[in-house]
Amino acid sequence: MGGPAAGPAAGAGGLCKDMWAVTFKEAPDQAYLLIRPDHKALECDAAVLRLLEKKLEYGKQMTVTLAGPTFSKGDFVLRLCTATQQIHSNQALLGHCLELEYLPVSSPAVAEGMVGEFVDLLRQTLTAAGGAGLELVRPSYDKYGMGGQPYGRLHAAVAYGEMVVTLLNASAAAQQPAAK
Repeated sequence: MGGPAAGPAAGAGGLCKDMWAVTFKEAPDQAYLLIRPDHKALECDAAVLRLLEKKLEYGKQMTVTLAGPTFSKGDFVLRLCTATQQIHSNQALLGHCLELEYLPVSSPAVAEGMVGEFVDLLRQTLTAAGGAGLELVRPSYDKYGMGGQPYGRLHAAVAYGEMVVTLLNASAAAQQPAAK
């Protein structure tokens, strides 16, 4: 996942100021572009990314990688990811992510009850173990014009984009006291 880019090469009016490109290992030929301020999401060929990379200033680009195992049990798919940010030649840990997918239902609203119970149980377990808090990221698919559509890769791209921004903001906030 790459984003945000800005500067003179970013195009007219800074169109690419908060643009994210999301790719999935399972579909390397496809890319998803998110322009967050305008709530635009677009599925495109991966060749578009190569074109954008050539046009944008390299110094303004950022790469965040989400990697980890996937587990499936019955109707559920659970992905545990470690989010790292590439800074020059070093990897900086941003945090850990958990994605829960309930397969028989393509509508997030229908799966809400079942997934909500899981999240409540996870919060209780983390609190009892004295672990870090859990921040739930709920993208507003309606803002992107995807509210009534069946859940697909474009929805996942929007969710991952929002999750990465949340991780980056939390990481920056955690480093603020250390900077003083």
